[in-house]
Amino acid sequence: MKPAAAARDIGERMRLAYARVHETSMRDVPICNPALAVAAVGFRALGAYAFGVVVTPWFMNFALSPLSPERGAVSRCGHTCAVRLPAGVFDFLGAELEQFGALWTCSL
Repeated sequence: MKPAAAARDIGERMRLAYARVHETSMRDVPICNPALAVAAVGFRALGAYAFGVVVTPWFMNFALSPLSPERGAVSRCGHTCAVRLPAGVFDFLGAELEQFGALWTCSL
């Protein structure tokens, strides 16, 4: 699979995983905005990673995940990593998303 298509696929898998979180553990939590749905926006290849924005009814984050397990790694859950983007250097937090796997997130 080409990197651009792989990145879009990762964004969609991430969207589905966060949608499941919304339907289960975040259901009826007061901080959820009922006017919003889960979306994965602008996922594209960035080196060996898929990069985009995840919007949920309770947060909006940059998200970064390896395009394939052998092409990149994610730091351990709870550890930070500085990532250079065109707009500057941002600190990403290693996380584990149920039914998706490891990723890095940066709160917007």
